[in-house]
Amino acid sequence: MISIKNFFSSVRENVVGFVMMASGIIVLLYGIVTAFLMNFNSGIVMVLMLGGALTAAGALYAGWRKYAVFRAVLWAAAAVMIFIFGLSGFIALYGGADNAAGTERAVIVPGAGINGERVSGQLERRLAAAAEYCLKNREAVVVVSGGQGPQESITEALAMERYLVEAGIEKERILREEDSASTRENMVNSKRILDAYFGGGAYDTVIITSGYHVYRAQRQAERAGLECRHIHAGLAWYEAPVRYIRECAAVVKEFITQS
Repeated sequence: MISIKNFFSSVRENVVGFVMMASGIIVLLYGIVTAFLMNFNSGIVMVLMLGGALTAAGALYAGWRKYAVFRAVLWAAAAVMIFIFGLSGFIALYGGADNAAGTERAVIVPGAGINGERVSGQLERRLAAAAEYCLKNREAVVVVSGGQGPQESITEALAMERYLVEAGIEKERILREEDSASTRENMVNSKRILDAYFGGGAYDTVIITSGYHVYRAQRQAERAGLECRHIHAGLAWYEAPVRYIRECAAVVKEFITQS
């Protein structure tokens, strides 16, 4: 006969397993839907892996909970998730605290992917914020930074220039940087172009990029020797988990490789 203690223990194990499995399925569905709404990227892969891991852990929980290795893996996974939530919160707070003076002499807009010759939704939001700034600060020049990736018919920089011209920014104020393929290269190459444009004279810079990207872009700009501030562009709500998970991985990678 099953004791009351064993009964409740069994119920608890089944509930925990069910919650984990249900959470995993929700995460998987989110990843699948998001893959159709935005450009497929490593962030979506990470979300799908997380969903698969949660689903599998939930399905195995009741039978494998007795194994110390399984419990250790669960605790390690929980610690990683707590770290991701904490780092995402810091990145979000940092990125949301705009500090531009509105009088900077140069603007840098890092690329964020294009579809054929059209800017992606994420990049359009960055460019819209840049256009708004440049229409208010008529003295600033803007560097549009981004090379040509797979499935892109032209460079990101050219697509960005076209967008800004259509938004009312004079073409002579736009400087194209068409060789970069990473945030670090965005900043290093943009500094080289701006140094040449200003003839070695002093200038201050504002980076306009997505909120989740501000922290890393600012760090790379400072590493490149730029004096800069920042303005964050908006983000579609459904993209946030994917973008922040991917950004956390990028921040950790840069910390390890560039420390």
